[in-house]
Amino acid sequence: MGLKKNVLYSSLLTLSTYLVPLIVFPYISRVLGADGLGIIDNVDYTIDYCILLSMLGMNLLGIREIAKNRANPSKLQKVFSNLFTLNIVTTFIVLCVLSVLVFTIPQWHERWQVFCLGASKIVFNLFWIEWFFKGIENFKYITLRTIFIRLAFVISVFIFVRTKEDYLKYYILWLSITAGNAISNWTYRRRFVRLSFKNLELGNYLKPFVMLGLVAICSAVYTKLNVTILGFFADDSQVGYYTAAMRLYQVLIAMFSSITGVMLPRMSSLLANNDMDSVKNLTDKVFGFLFLFAIPIVVYLEFFAPEFFLLFTGSGYEGAVLPLRIVIFQLLIIGTEQIFILQLLIPGGYDMKALLCTITGASICILCNLLFTKELGAVGSSIAWIAAESAVMLIACGYVKKYFDIAFPFKTLLLFIVYSIPYAIFAAAILILSENMWIRLGVSAVLFAVWAVILEEKIFKINLFADFGALLGKRKR
Repeated sequence: MGLKKNVLYSSLLTLSTYLVPLIVFPYISRVLGADGLGIIDNVDYTIDYCILLSMLGMNLLGIREIAKNRANPSKLQKVFSNLFTLNIVTTFIVLCVLSVLVFTIPQWHERWQVFCLGASKIVFNLFWIEWFFKGIENFKYITLRTIFIRLAFVISVFIFVRTKEDYLKYYILWLSITAGNAISNWTYRRRFVRLSFKNLELGNYLKPFVMLGLVAICSAVYTKLNVTILGFFADDSQVGYYTAAMRLYQVLIAMFSSITGVMLPRMSSLLANNDMDSVKNLTDKVFGFLFLFAIPIVVYLEFFAPEFFLLFTGSGYEGAVLPLRIVIFQLLIIGTEQIFILQLLIPGGYDMKALLCTITGASICILCNLLFTKELGAVGSSIAWIAAESAVMLIACGYVKKYFDIAFPFKTLLLFIVYSIPYAIFAAAILILSENMWIRLGVSAVLFAVWAVILEEKIFKINLFADFGALLGKRKR
């Protein structure tokens, strides 16, 4: 399949990943309320962390090894069998540990039925084998299958979830996405490979499986473990407030991440050819896009967070406003991280430096959670997350300056901040002139968008999208 089609299918897949929660969340937040949503999120984030432990580095290792051997059917089957068997072992271990913890930790034992449902997600995730289909670059199948299953989920939620007592129904429907993908993938997999337990060589894959997993685990501490710790120290409503703020942030950062995903292969090629002038030029452009994209969103939500939550979640989520106002600064912080780590350190071969960044961030996240979460609830978790990601960003900034002689563009950021003052003026004026939620959100969004276009086209002239067209053309050639 051609590169442009793969890019198209991958973009549609990313869009569906965040569009589905955006459609469903305003409905379920009103129906289930912060308490019902908090119960599900508390359990599901713990289950997601268990999945992370069971998968370790499989998502990266699997894609890499399958892609290397896809032209040789016999090697492809052998590699698949080794990787899947290794994943069986780790999944079994995680399920055993989870079972012990659920029946020994009082807070978890109270919800053992929900955890039992969640455990099925761990099992089905084993058979999802998305890494295999990405390795053979079957993006069309991945995208069409996933969109169909997610569409069925959306329709089912509106049909079956009607009251606050339906939180278990909602969770079962949510788990059905993983189950549907797993059953479909495992069946379709037979067209390419068969599973065999003969002549396995698990030791050849164990080290990279663990090493790549450490990076993923440390990174996930900032999000998944945050929710678990919050669940220990606060009530379900606080978990609901925090996850509501996180959901909105994740949709927004995904928009920027789709841009950095396109840049990553090109950066690898430029670094391999030691073309540092092009690397620096492209890095400057991505930073320009980050500032152009993130600053107006930060200003918008700092001013209109209450109205935004009222529109998308209804009443009852006032406690999520302050966490959102804290978390939204992650657009700038994590955006910078992605540029330094995903586009420079990892393509440049500095995997250990990236791991050190994430280990430091995870440690700070746990420490700050223990210090702030018990007293501050969702706000404390937000502060812990910001502190952890800031530490990762600063350390990565030092490594990039040392190994690539590329510094954070403080002057460019200051220039963007100065030119972004009109955003704050627009927002303040609208808050003074109107009390209508629709006018505040709608008029300000239009004014912000118009000023952003003026900055991009007339003042800074980033021309980033034109560069993307040229970039894709070069990659295709």
